[in-house]
Amino acid sequence: LRTTLLYGLNMMIFKQLFQPKWQHKDAVVRLQAIQKLNDTSILEQVATKDIDTDVRKQALEQLDTLACWDHALHHDNDVKIQKLALEKIKQLLFSKNSVLSSSDKQQYLQNCAHSALLEDFIRRGDIDSLRLTLLNKLNKNSLNYDLAIRDRSEEVALACAQRVEDTKQLEKIANKAKHLSVQKWAQTKLAEIKAEAEKPELLRK
Repeated sequence: LRTTLLYGLNMMIFKQLFQPKWQHKDAVVRLQAIQKLNDTSILEQVATKDIDTDVRKQALEQLDTLACWDHALHHDNDVKIQKLALEKIKQLLFSKNSVLSSSDKQQYLQNCAHSALLEDFIRRGDIDSLRLTLLNKLNKNSLNYDLAIRDRSEEVALACAQRVEDTKQLEKIANKAKHLSVQKWAQTKLAEIKAEAEKPELLRK
């Protein structure tokens, strides 16, 4: 029994002496340890598995990649980290100095299911072709109506107007759209709707 106890004690001491500090039971020690780390694989383990929020947050900030923030957004159980992850993703997508290429952004957003993030890029993004692709994916009527009136891109505004079916919204687009071509399209569409409504019932069939 004594031998067993001594063996257990020795193993515990051995573990404490040689265990990496980023695995220490004290979160403060772990936090200090990872601040000195540059091993991506270890930081990824800490970012996804450490039980302490501050330790995970520190690891995420050191990694600072789209992949790690996306994982945190969808899988971390702490609301503050989820919010931070969303803000970091937005910075990577919208910053003029972003390390992401256009193809990186396109690949990420085409596979993204976060509707608020998709809408944000449609409104603020700098790649019109990608904005148009995401409009097809999201297809939100209030967004189509709003951008038909105010979007900076004539192409995007027209594409949004062509998705609007409500007559009252089309009337507002015809009068208030930023781009003259969009106004004219809405006016033509309204005239077509009116002409169709005035046809005899037999002709409409």
